[in-house]
Amino acid sequence: MEKVLLKIATCLILVLLQVAQVNGQNQVIAVTAAGDTLDLTGSTVKIFGEEGTVEIDTDGNVSLLKTERLSLTDSGDMIYKSVEIMPRYPGGENALLKFFKNHIQYPADTTIQGRVVLQFEVKKNGRVGHVKVVRSLAPEFDAEAVRVCKMLLNFLPGRQNGQPVNVWYTLPVTFDPESR
Repeated sequence: MEKVLLKIATCLILVLLQVAQVNGQNQVIAVTAAGDTLDLTGSTVKIFGEEGTVEIDTDGNVSLLKTERLSLTDSGDMIYKSVEIMPRYPGGENALLKFFKNHIQYPADTTIQGRVVLQFEVKKNGRVGHVKVVRSLAPEFDAEAVRVCKMLLNFLPGRQNGQPVNVWYTLPVTFDPESR
């Protein structure tokens, strides 16, 4: 049985396929993606990439299953948009909102009120990772919302297939100087 390595770039991930000649036909016998080797013996493999999910069956057929854009961390781990069990802040959402209310510092003499919408990564260890503003109020309010977000306690991480995973978490932060 002759083994050949093929490289394919699909869904913005590099996939190495180990192909063998079986009964005169090329068959994929192993897949390496993001450094992990997956055995294809009698099973279908799904590879999750930045642009979606690729399925490779035991005959070597490659199919794009999803086109929802996913993100990757600096280390190449996926950041999910939604998972079976979403991350949870200790004490629940009320405790999360209370944390912001107790730690927000308003700019002096402001009468501006409104909402900043943050999106941040809850890492698989529960820590807050990358934070970005997806809806801005004003630069000083955006910076304050990000500052407080980076102070948050660890979350209970999100889980997919029973494993902790990185998840994007979206949170509106309301600024109302009258409710200080």
